[in-house]
Amino acid sequence: MAAEETASATYQATLDKLNQIAGDFNATGPQRTEAHNAANKLSLEYAESHVESIEARTQQFLEFTTYMDGVIQRLGTGGPLAVIQEIENGITVAKTEIDG
Repeated sequence: MAAEETASATYQATLDKLNQIAGDFNATGPQRTEAHNAANKLSLEYAESHVESIEARTQQFLEFTTYMDGVIQRLGTGGPLAVIQEIENGITVAKTEIDG
């Protein structure tokens, strides 16, 4: 999969999972808030962005993965743990594909 396709697929999958956590009543209030805020940021700053150069898109994706690493840490454990793990796994795979 090309880097741009990897980034786009990762953005969408992550957004879907964040929205799932935001609406999950098994998630804690802070987890729902963090997921909601992260989904908004992802929508505004990454998924809808139209960056022209490959270098800029790669840098943007690296910023996104760094941001998501922080979100994963803030989401912590408990509540929708399986969904949090899916996000983490998806980010890890995408980083490997982009770096590879």
